[in-house]
Amino acid sequence: MNLLLVGGGRMGESFVRGLRNSKKLSSIAVAEIDNQRKIYLSKTFGLQVSSEESIHLQLKELVPKSDIVAFCIKPQNFKSVSDSIRGIINNTHLTMSIMAGINLNKICNSLNLQNAVRIMPNTPSQIGKGISVWVSKNSLKPSEEVMVAHILDSLGVSIKTLEEEDIDKATAVSGSGPGFLFLIMETMYKTAKEIGLNDEMSKALISQTILGSGELAVYSKKSFAELKNEVISPLGTTEAGINAMMSNGIEKAISEGIKKAFRRSQELNDS
Repeated sequence: MNLLLVGGGRMGESFVRGLRNSKKLSSIAVAEIDNQRKIYLSKTFGLQVSSEESIHLQLKELVPKSDIVAFCIKPQNFKSVSDSIRGIINNTHLTMSIMAGINLNKICNSLNLQNAVRIMPNTPSQIGKGISVWVSKNSLKPSEEVMVAHILDSLGVSIKTLEEEDIDKATAVSGSGPGFLFLIMETMYKTAKEIGLNDEMSKALISQTILGSGELAVYSKKSFAELKNEVISPLGTTEAGINAMMSNGIEKAISEGIKKAFRRSQELNDS
């Protein structure tokens, strides 16, 4: 099958990196408004691109040659792109979207389609370590379901859900989650420097601690609370640090951040 990526940003490139050796795809093409980005993707990965500058003409050229169309654009750009692609894309295409907040009804109504797949990946997909949650508006053909799983598994781990609201919830937890964790890592890094660790050691200690803790959580059958408690010794350093964090409102800050991201994901559909 032939895949068209509408948008060649970081996530679009993640698909390319994961799928460039796929035996299930005949070709990968990209429609991209940034000409320098288009040249980079073409030269680096050998992608098919259009010589046209306008996104409308690129889509007019590339969509008829494609079996799968994946929207890898910002949700704010969907209206202008959907206006360009409506009437070119049709129900023979397997249509996929990673746009945060844009629900399946809006995608299908905007494009005059009966079905589409909505996905929430995350940025660790860039190195094949991501996690994606996906749902389809209506049932997919078995071959289409296999293809969706194949594409998403190239990014890391994939989970299918039957409830579309889970996508907005996943957006707040796993989609925005790397940003939350990098904020924590940034704060740890600044503090490590304040107490006298050098740059190289600070980054190595923090990165490997986050990586190892994540791996431990994946493979352990214990809850997060149990794993946390295993690190805490009475009157020890971890207990002192956690008590200080709790008294400064870390639990509320993280909880409110996730809930705000969830509400924002719901709001994006109406923007």
